[in-house]
Amino acid sequence: MGPMGILGRARMACLLVALAAAVTGAVASVGVSPGFAQAGEDVELRLRRAAQALVAVEEELAGLQAQLDRERGRVVGTEVERDLNRDTLARLEQALGSARSRRLELKADVERLQKEREASRRPVPPPAPPPAPAPQPSAPAARPEPVPGDIARALQTELGRVGCDAGAPDGVWGPASQQALREYNRHTKSNHEGPTAAALEELRDRKSRICPLTCRAGFKLEGERCVAVEKPPTSDDDKKFALIVCNRSRSQASVAISASREFLGREFVSGWYSVPSGECEVIGRWGMGPMRWMAVDFTNYNRGWRGDATKICVPRTAFSRERSGSYTCGNNEKLEGFNENFVASKSFTITLNP
Repeated sequence: MGPMGILGRARMACLLVALAAAVTGAVASVGVSPGFAQAGEDVELRLRRAAQALVAVEEELAGLQAQLDRERGRVVGTEVERDLNRDTLARLEQALGSARSRRLELKADVERLQKEREASRRPVPPPAPPPAPAPQPSAPAARPEPVPGDIARALQTELGRVGCDAGAPDGVWGPASQQALREYNRHTKSNHEGPTAAALEELRDRKSRICPLTCRAGFKLEGERCVAVEKPPTSDDDKKFALIVCNRSRSQASVAISASREFLGREFVSGWYSVPSGECEVIGRWGMGPMRWMAVDFTNYNRGWRGDATKICVPRTAFSRERSGSYTCGNNEKLEGFNENFVASKSFTITLNP
């Protein structure tokens, strides 16, 4: 390339750099900067201007990047051309760096203005009311009537006390509570329709069981508890026993068992077996010999019937596994204390007292 060609390349490089500087200056003139918010301007207008400036910078960045890529791919011959090419690349990269910094500032301004716009749209809270005057000393107030939720909870407790199982006393008047009150009405010739103060007062005056204890199929009533009706053993289970759990507490109980499934066989630990409040449940037939167990309150895991005979890893979800002395607790398991009994009869009953 001759001297005129080199001179043309130099002029073109100067024009490109001047163009990049002019566009960068035009973007700066939009007025979007850390001091972009001017007095008296509307937030929406400022946000629109910032967005337009950001679009202009994005377009200029694309143009500069394309020109830089072309310059990097240009084949140069003489030393003068190489010097001009290096100078052009340096100036274009400088212009790109300035435009990128500007883009970051504009993005920060747009985000800030968007937050400012959202804040301006939020309703202004009403002024706080003046403080109430201090109460004057007066005679002791009468005891307030219990709210309906408290009445329901107290009524559930009283129904359970007189043998009409209303479930856990949680204050929720559900199907179990409704059925318990219907049973109470049937045995007392009353006509209560829900958790009322009158029903609660009447129940508190009752001193003995109202609803008789009824036993499920396979059980019989002996005094104040249901016991399983023993079946004659067969050749397959003459060395097994029926495990019965009677729950005398006010809440549903969950039981975990560690015992062998055959006479003096391998020991398995499993749970959880649910036993409703006031009920007796057969929770399987197990091989005679050592048997370990624990139970927890279904509504409060920390409350229950634990022992100190041995420690076994148990999760809070349903489980069943062979017990091994080398077993270590997993991430979702906890070492719990178990009770221990040696069973040599056809049935064994665990009673969970309150």
